[in-house]
Amino acid sequence: MDAQHTKTGNASPRTGITGLDVFSALFAVVGDIADNFDQTEAQLQEIKDKLEELDQQINQLSSQISNLHAAVEAGNQWVAGVILYGRYEQRLRFLLHYLNARLSVDDNGQFQPDSRAQEWADEVLGLSSDGVEEILFHLHDMMMGTSGLFGGRSLFLIYEARMEAASNRYWNQVHDFLEYVVSLEVSGYAAKRTALHIKGRSSKTADILDVGRERIRQQGAYLDPFVKEWPTGTYGLPMTNTGCPAFADVTWHEGQRFQDQDGASLSSWSSGLHFPSNTYYGGHMIQKFCMKTFSYEGSGNWPRGSYCIFQKWSCPSGFQTGSVYWDDEDNGNDNTVSGSYPDGVYNTNTRIYFCCRSDGNRRTPILLPSRRPFYLFRQSSYGCQEVLNMRVTEEYYLWDDENSYNDDTNWGSHPYDSGDGRNHKLWYCYYQPN
Repeated sequence: MDAQHTKTGNASPRTGITGLDVFSALFAVVGDIADNFDQTEAQLQEIKDKLEELDQQINQLSSQISNLHAAVEAGNQWVAGVILYGRYEQRLRFLLHYLNARLSVDDNGQFQPDSRAQEWADEVLGLSSDGVEEILFHLHDMMMGTSGLFGGRSLFLIYEARMEAASNRYWNQVHDFLEYVVSLEVSGYAAKRTALHIKGRSSKTADILDVGRERIRQQGAYLDPFVKEWPTGTYGLPMTNTGCPAFADVTWHEGQRFQDQDGASLSSWSSGLHFPSNTYYGGHMIQKFCMKTFSYEGSGNWPRGSYCIFQKWSCPSGFQTGSVYWDDEDNGNDNTVSGSYPDGVYNTNTRIYFCCRSDGNRRTPILLPSRRPFYLFRQSSYGCQEVLNMRVTEEYYLWDDENSYNDDTNWGSHPYDSGDGRNHKLWYCYYQPN
């Protein structure tokens, strides 16, 4: 078979597939092909058109992630895996392109020229390393990290490590790469389905589709923690010394509150505190915030559990509101606030509103974006909420509030405070990837 491979047509624009929807959305192409395999010219042409659209989508996505190909190839320790992956990738793309560019459907609903169609089907169904069955098997292993290549890591994680995790382009890069690889896999199952029809073996296709769906389901379950988006709604988290959490399809707006503590400065904190540098020192404390202000960004709701976050305008579903009031230094007070910050009252004293929940077992891990560190507030005296694929460290900060006529108070549902009633001692849960 002629191994020439050229791009055909213009790639269709993306249709807004986000997160793991890409798996079910793309595999629906195979389902459409399976459901419409009657031997009529119109239906076979429709199948061919669907495969051509998939081919165009793959071409478009290939150009979008070309820089990632180059970056991964630069890592010498992954050379063997990259070469093998590239071979599988190009083979699938060639087989799909050949069907669309070199074969047509005649008035009797048959692919023509018949000799080329038969040759193409034989190569697709072959059991050699160039056959689609072996290619799909190995691509699945590469995505699951069970191939023994890439140091036993998933192909996705190798690419993900080369992406700009701190950039708002990161999430688009994640989507592009996942959509590209899954499109390749879907094209393989579609090609195998088409080849079986050409060879008069359509009765064998149900098992192929079942295998494909199960493999895609496994990949979706495996990758879910890595592509998890932050929940919808408006809220905030404390900033860590690495900045705001992973973008994960949301925009974080930064802000800060400078609090003037009592001149005697008896403030203290846990060893290894992960606050941003130069934000806590004798006599002063700067709370830095990462605020999500666009309610529509992200996906889903916050999971049940035991934890608190900052309130912004209103609490997300499942949370109750409350506040902490700091009676800051009276003499020569230098309090300031800037940027984006939680609901509250910010003058010579400080009141900040929180959203807290206690509707789940803290020992039952919840799923949140796990690609960068972040803070939650501890909700109770029992300890921090566990998060899937993250290890947690409990930390605290003790404010040295006004000594004279101190008015420190807590109201409603608020973070755990083990202070003495005159000085707040709040507990933070610091999460970092395993």
